[in-house]
Amino acid sequence: MITYNIVISYYTLDVTHYSLTSSKINDTIHIVMIADVHDFHCKIKNKTIAKIKELQPDIILCVGDIIDDRSANDHATLKYLQALRRIAPVYMSQGNHEMDYYASKKSDLKRIKEQGITILDETYEDIAIRNSKIRLGGLYNYAFSESSYKGKDRTMQFLKTFEKTSSYKIMMAHRPDSFIYGDGSHWSIDLVLSGHYHGGQSLKT
Repeated sequence: MITYNIVISYYTLDVTHYSLTSSKINDTIHIVMIADVHDFHCKIKNKTIAKIKELQPDIILCVGDIIDDRSANDHATLKYLQALRRIAPVYMSQGNHEMDYYASKKSDLKRIKEQGITILDETYEDIAIRNSKIRLGGLYNYAFSESSYKGKDRTMQFLKTFEKTSSYKIMMAHRPDSFIYGDGSHWSIDLVLSGHYHGGQSLKT
């Protein structure tokens, strides 16, 4: 059974649809979120590209582990991101594999940005899709409550700034438990999108 599940996870693709409503969103917006395609062993990249084309999203959110920490290079990852960028604007946050792979290759992240991909790492971008305003951020660290931080912690400062907007707030956080420990769920964020556990995404509304 374990072998069967591994093969299924490497070679098959499922699409899960979520419909969310908010008074902050004025139009129908189609967002595709993807994570954990792991270019070293998963064989679904071409399938995801074809399916995402069918879905015709307004934006594509890559929530980490698009590469593998054991990859010899990031050529396949760049090619994949280029294909996604031809479909819709792409925003990317880092997962544990990006953190490991690019730890000694930080300059290589420039190549991703040169493809028109926006990387959000404790940063955010305010975007507008038709008549709706969205603040989109990316976070890899854990989001503890403000009282848990000491001094001017970078993560705390980012979260405090991020939540100060009337726009609809979406956070890409690769690990689903990023907002669980230390009352991190108290941060004012409309939607958290996660991957990592290879079982879908985590939703917080």
